[in-house]
Amino acid sequence: EAMSLNIHHLKLTFPSALLLAGPGSIYGTMVLGSLVKVIVPYGWGWGMCLTFGSILCATDPVAVVAVLKQVGATPRITMLVTQEALMNDGAALVLYNLFFSTLLVDEEESAEYSTASSIAIYFASVIIISPLLGIAFGLATVYGFKRANDRMKSDDSIIQVSLTLSCAYLSFFVAEHVVGVSGVICCCVAGIVISWVGSPLIIQHETMHSVWSTFEWIGNTLIFLLAGLLFGAEVLYNVTGTDVLMVFVIYVLLHFIRGFMLFMFYPAISRGLYGLNVLECLFLTWGGLRGAVGMALALALV
Repeated sequence: EAMSLNIHHLKLTFPSALLLAGPGSIYGTMVLGSLVKVIVPYGWGWGMCLTFGSILCATDPVAVVAVLKQVGATPRITMLVTQEALMNDGAALVLYNLFFSTLLVDEEESAEYSTASSIAIYFASVIIISPLLGIAFGLATVYGFKRANDRMKSDDSIIQVSLTLSCAYLSFFVAEHVVGVSGVICCCVAGIVISWVGSPLIIQHETMHSVWSTFEWIGNTLIFLLAGLLFGAEVLYNVTGTDVLMVFVIYVLLHFIRGFMLFMFYPAISRGLYGLNVLECLFLTWGGLRGAVGMALALALV
């Protein structure tokens, strides 16, 4: 999704998307976590409730964009929702790491992010270092495009596709597991740099799109298949009426929380370069679909 963004539209919708993905994700996590603490009858602590809220605050660009294209939504709405989904994936993972660390604490340990200063340092490093790493990986990939840019050589097109795949996985791995910042943000920024600077150097855009669409479909399918294999047999015969009721209650709460968030941010969104009217914001309330990202975070709890 990041590599296929329209840079002109991205510049116009970026402030609104950043508002929804940054403060909006924090708001959604805190409000949903607080409501779950009160409503859900499972005796969850605050750490689990806020972790649960961070999982469900991430909208899914794959599911959302597919639905928007089917209903014929305008390009500005599609771009705004896509950007929000890409950025709040990173925000959700940052919040998830922050709150999930409290679940790993036993009586003899202290939480990794237990003080205000440690939390502030973590957020600052994520906000600053993650994009810088993404820019570096993106520029390195673009340099590879320049070195493999002979349209008369069929292998160069394969090399370019391989470079994007390597960039995606390496940027995430290095940022998340080596540097200790957000791999999602790093990966998304790298994709945006490739879209912005490297797009003219791509030899076969159709091949690039086809390969990535295939990986996108396989990745989403595997995540849901894995979730079914891990949870299906164990949970299927243990579901109670209370569990089903809680699913519907939380589903309704998610829409109300998102709708109220858009209502709060409407003055800023409506005055943006790509200002939205009331009906479009109401439509966006139903555009916050959850999908593979939330499922992946849930699987990490196993």
